[in-house]
Amino acid sequence: MASGLEILRDKRVANGGLSNVNCQSTEDDPHCLMEEFCCLYSEKLKAIDEEYPDSLEPKCQALTDLVSDLSEQNFMLLKTVEELEKEALCRAEAFSNLAEAAKDTMQQDVSMSNTSPKH
Repeated sequence: MASGLEILRDKRVANGGLSNVNCQSTEDDPHCLMEEFCCLYSEKLKAIDEEYPDSLEPKCQALTDLVSDLSEQNFMLLKTVEELEKEALCRAEAFSNLAEAAKDTMQQDVSMSNTSPKH
């Protein structure tokens, strides 16, 4: 399944990019891609208004497409959050185990120093 950034890149390529977006960041910048995504649908609705000023059907289709794209992005965001949460929990557990091992080592060192004969 494509990531959210890949979906936005594909849409940009399919629409020939957006020349009027003033995005100075790199091509893969998520903020830039989101700005282009918003402009894409805004321009699409403006074009429909100009071409079909009295027809609601093309506007409804464009808005349906927008909702579908946003739903797909939300799904990808949820999957990403779930993956990040799993990774964070795994790292937290590893850190906890490391801290516990360090504590045990320190306790062993202290008990060994207390039991060793003093000269």
